[in-house]
Amino acid sequence: MGKIGGFFGVFTFPFFMNWNSLPAAAGAAAIVSLFGFVATVFLLPGTKSKSLGELSEEPATPAEPAAP
Repeated sequence: MGKIGGFFGVFTFPFFMNWNSLPAAAGAAAIVSLFGFVATVFLLPGTKSKSLGELSEEPATPAEPAAP
C-alpha cells in the first residue's frame, strides 16, 4: 500500500500544484493518508494483546516453522 501512495504522490503532485496550488496538493496527500490509515486499521490483523516477544515466537504462516 505504501508504494501505491508513493506512486500517487510523486506523479500527481505537479498536477495538483498547477491546478490549485498547495491546498490541492496538501488535500490530495491528506486523502491518501486517510485511506492508508483506514486500510491499516481494518485490513491488518491485530496482535490480540500479545507482546513483541510472544509474536516473534509464533510462525509467520501456519505452514512455516517457528524461529528457534
